[in-house]
Amino acid sequence: MVPVCAAVSGKELTLTFNRDLAAIDSATARALRQLFLVEGAYHHGNPVTQSPNQVAVNGATVTLHLGTAIRPGDEVTVTYFGGNSLQDTDSTPIADFTTALTTTARD
Repeated sequence: MVPVCAAVSGKELTLTFNRDLAAIDSATARALRQLFLVEGAYHHGNPVTQSPNQVAVNGATVTLHLGTAIRPGDEVTVTYFGGNSLQDTDSTPIADFTTALTTTARD
């Protein structure tokens, strides 16, 4: 399972999956910061590769709180190296993925 869409609002990138994900505890949320890699933001005109400062899961969405903002319309590559860290509500692990997304403005 990979994200079906992404939305961005400043430093917050939301990935939406086609199924609900299992809730995570605070230790898993901290560990997930190291398991996502986001490419596509720019700082002073230079491309930035970053891991999120914070990760939250709610239903079918994963929200990544970033240190450098991503603008709507930017092409972004998100890589997840999590193994068993993220699971759907049936306890099926979300497989590692790399996906290129064009972000859209959040309504």
